[in-house]
Amino acid sequence: THFEHVPRYLVVAWNLPTGAPSMMNAPSSAAEVCVVYTFGITAETAGALADLESASPAIKLWETYCREASDENSEMKGRFKAITTIVNFSEVNVPSMLSGYNSKPVLIKKTGSLTRRGDVLEMNVNVHTWPFTTRK
Repeated sequence: THFEHVPRYLVVAWNLPTGAPSMMNAPSSAAEVCVVYTFGITAETAGALADLESASPAIKLWETYCREASDENSEMKGRFKAITTIVNFSEVNVPSMLSGYNSKPVLIKKTGSLTRRGDVLEMNVNVHTWPFTTRK
């Protein structure tokens, strides 16, 4: 891309517990399903990054996030918002307890881990560590 801190790819990996949460026990290390999303930068976005001053607010926000977000900068990292939609719950091995959160936004704060590897920015989300009321 035109900016060294804006990656060519964004990978978001969700580590989802396969069982219902326990109110009495700490987050578990039980079996899980890992759902991975991979996004690639488009030619249109790369072009907008080349002229950041006239770019849309969304492009400017993405550039700022890529430049400033890290595990050390938890305030900026915690601005990562995800909205996941699963249309075929009956066909995939995703816990039914998550159906109530389908297509709803969530901010990934302490449970997200941000890693940069070359031209890839990776956000790993550990749902095992979400509070009981969120996972229930």
